[in-house]
Amino acid sequence: MKNLLLATALLTASTFAAFDAWTSKDGRTAQLELVKTTGEGDDLAGEFRMKNGKTVTIKMADLDETSAENCKLPLPRLSKKMRQPK
Repeated sequence: MKNLLLATALLTASTFAAFDAWTSKDGRTAQLELVKTTGEGDDLAGEFRMKNGKTVTIKMADLDETSAENCKLPLPRLSKKMRQPK
């Protein structure tokens, strides 16, 4: 019974994951979920979850302007609330 509840909880949590398109300064785009931000100023970085469950840390300095600004939005947030490029 515990296994069934755990499996249901994991499936439900993954259904609500907010995977968004994040773009690097060199134009590469990936679908990632922002988990948390760390650091301050020039050392600001985001910890992201990939769809395969692995995590990766990316410095804001390595993201394009729009993606870097989106990292500064408060968590949790949904994809539709992300700022769009002007």
